[in-house]
Amino acid sequence: MPYDKERVARRLKSLRIEAGMEQADLAEASGVGAGTIASAETCRTGMNLDTAFDLTEALGCTLEQLVCRDESHAERPSGLARQRPQE
Repeated sequence: MPYDKERVARRLKSLRIEAGMEQADLAEASGVGAGTIASAETCRTGMNLDTAFDLTEALGCTLEQLVCRDESHAERPSGLARQRPQE
């Protein structure tokens, strides 16, 4: 079964915003290029598993929270949201 790229795109953006991060912040925290994040969030491209793991680690969420099909399983456990990096 293929994954729902549009759903993952929406979820990635939602998790990033919930964590108080701009795309550039997430890029810096994850080591994933800002262009890659922008493309994933706008559904221009999907992402490979390594990229997904890097993003979830930086966002403080699980892979299941990013890609699960059932919205009820996508809830972030409390306390996992990260604060925006201090500049």
